[in-house]
Amino acid sequence: YGPSGISQTLLGQWMGLRQPQVSRIETGTPIRHLDTLQHWVRVLRIPADLLWFRMPEAQEDLSVQSEAPPTATSVPSPFPWYRRDFAFSAATTVVASAALPGTVIAEEEAATVHAITTAHRRLDGTTPSCDLAPPVAAQLRMVGQMQARSPDPRSRQVMAAAVSEVAGLAGWLYWDMHELGSARRHYRIAIEQAQRASGDSMLTAYMLGSMASFVVMQDGAADEGIALIRHAAEVSEGERPATGDAWLASIEAVAHASASDDVQSWCALDRAEAAVGRAAAEDPPPWPWVFPFDAGKIATHRLACAVRLRRPDVAYAAAANLPVSLTAGHRKQGALTLLDLACAHVQDQEVEEGLRVATIAIDLAATMRSERVLSRARQFRRTIPATVAPGTLRDFDERLRIANA
Repeated sequence: YGPSGISQTLLGQWMGLRQPQVSRIETGTPIRHLDTLQHWVRVLRIPADLLWFRMPEAQEDLSVQSEAPPTATSVPSPFPWYRRDFAFSAATTVVASAALPGTVIAEEEAATVHAITTAHRRLDGTTPSCDLAPPVAAQLRMVGQMQARSPDPRSRQVMAAAVSEVAGLAGWLYWDMHELGSARRHYRIAIEQAQRASGDSMLTAYMLGSMASFVVMQDGAADEGIALIRHAAEVSEGERPATGDAWLASIEAVAHASASDDVQSWCALDRAEAAVGRAAAEDPPPWPWVFPFDAGKIATHRLACAVRLRRPDVAYAAAANLPVSLTAGHRKQGALTLLDLACAHVQDQEVEEGLRVATIAIDLAATMRSERVLSRARQFRRTIPATVAPGTLRDFDERLRIANA
């Protein structure tokens, strides 16, 4: 087998590739041209009998860039043309393992941790954070110990991605539990570990964007949020998928709205909508995104911007584009969107309708035991004008008191 412990940058120089391309190959993106695959095999001195291909001798037989099937000398008969992608993937796995054999165990462990984290992220929409946080915290401790036991720097880099994913999820859960210091600390851990994770620009950008969302939506810290978003855009320049463009632009829009900059806010939302049109082709969503970022999510961000800019007319238009079953999926996020809509009604002097909508959100918050939603409901209550008759508020105040008990 070939050299071990070498950097991705050096390996890329040998192969004529940039470091991000090497990183993608090592994490399973197939090498799709036989000439490139043969070059890797020769440089890394991989025995030919480990591959799914019989590598051709002549240079002119190496390319598979056209739509014509490869020749019989290129792909053995048990693997016909319709299984080409599988064969390329299998050969790429051999190449990646040969390049850095000491990381194979770490990569297998990281893949297992990733699967667990993905399952936890899917559960988040319907599971109270106070129930999900303990197993996630235990998982984070376990992955940190696995990283500490890793035998070499490259293996520790592989495990850093797993640590970052789990820490980012923990930050989100602590935010929902309104443990804001813990949330900020875990987001910082997630960013630091992502930056260590083999130059993984997408993971770094995702964690920077998550931190930006936290500081903007929780603290209203527009300047800090915009700085984080710009950093995320810089580190992922040229690598970011359309889903990432839409997501970052939506967070940026809320940040500008928090700073009362309506022009920049609407411009960012327009960019987000354009990116969503391109993101439709990304199915399933590209990692580290677990859920698609679609027109419904753009509508929730437009509604949040409209409330911050005190534009109830825009908020109503955005609400018309919300998913019909807003609270059937991610219930906590649905409750927060309902509270934004309730604020728009109060801004439009429709207090009773605002209270009705906010009451639905409180009931969801009580079911999900979401301290973040309840805190937002208390903020909403403070926006009710003092001139409103106490009888109008009685039912809402009682529901809020019971939910807070």
